[in-house]
Amino acid sequence: MDKIDTLELWGWKTYRPFRIFWILHEYGLKFKSYKIGARTGQTQTKKYLHMNAKGKIPILKHNHNIITESAAAVNYVTYHFKKPKDF
Repeated sequence: MDKIDTLELWGWKTYRPFRIFWILHEYGLKFKSYKIGARTGQTQTKKYLHMNAKGKIPILKHNHNIITESAAAVNYVTYHFKKPKDF
């Protein structure tokens, strides 16, 4: 990952965000985590709704790309980052 790359993950304590946490850890990628819950009101802020109008978790953001579905986020990571040798 280049120095200009930033990975951010929003979501916590449910299976869908866990999928993304898992692949990011398996690939050894550094990312910023926003541990927000699904029914806490944290997904209803103006900033969050701008990224995901549905107001749901998870969100994976890579630079200016925003992925709001966990399976799509896992696929995105596998296609855009180098696979670890022992994976």
